[in-house]
Amino acid sequence: MIDQCIDIRKDTVFDADNSFSPESFAFDKRVVNVFDDMVNRSVPGYETIQLLVADLALHFNRKSLIYDLGCSTGNTILSLLKRTNKPLRIIGVDNSVDMLAECKSKLTDIPDRHRIELVDQDLSSRFVYENGKADVVILNLALQFIRPLLRPDILQNAYQNIEPGGCLILVEKTIQNDQELNKLFIDYYHCYKKEMGYSDLEISNKREALENKLIPFFLDENIALLKETGFSHVSQFFQWMNFSGILAIKD
Repeated sequence: MIDQCIDIRKDTVFDADNSFSPESFAFDKRVVNVFDDMVNRSVPGYETIQLLVADLALHFNRKSLIYDLGCSTGNTILSLLKRTNKPLRIIGVDNSVDMLAECKSKLTDIPDRHRIELVDQDLSSRFVYENGKADVVILNLALQFIRPLLRPDILQNAYQNIEPGGCLILVEKTIQNDQELNKLFIDYYHCYKKEMGYSDLEISNKREALENKLIPFFLDENIALLKETGFSHVSQFFQWMNFSGILAIKD
């Protein structure tokens, strides 16, 4: 296993001292520089999610080929490497060159037994699984940034390229069918972010920046979509208010 100390820089992207334009938000160098702090303080149970995703992926991994679609700065890849001593083959995919550069820097000192490849590609384009079929495909807080009309094709493409007995692991921000519960969960989420040190202005600015960029589905909508894609066993493995983890297994 590996143990690596990551330098985490504080997220101040959305505070009053920074020039902010909702239209300009992108996963560029400014965001990437503070991404680890941003995601740790913005996603409840983030460390637990990473642990569960890694352990589930390793459970279904047999030929050591895992695709991490939307790998960002490599936190999921690092979690996988930390949770096992066996050699892994992982393909990390992202369309942000700044994310991939940060990911590459984190992976500099990993043991030679692991084979990690980073691919620069927009998931909105049909991804070619040219390295071979997967035991595991991971979409950790990534599919929610893809246009809704494109999501069924992305999942279908993944399904076709997963070996029988393999799985897809999906972690998403979701919305509730019940409007009262949805409002309650959102209110609790905003309280959580304030407890994590974000100001009302920062919360408001980020919400505005992500509007029409992060488009959540209903939880049961995601589950139904995975079943319609062909996955035979689909179940939720994590939930914190509107954040959900779903495991989908292919027979």
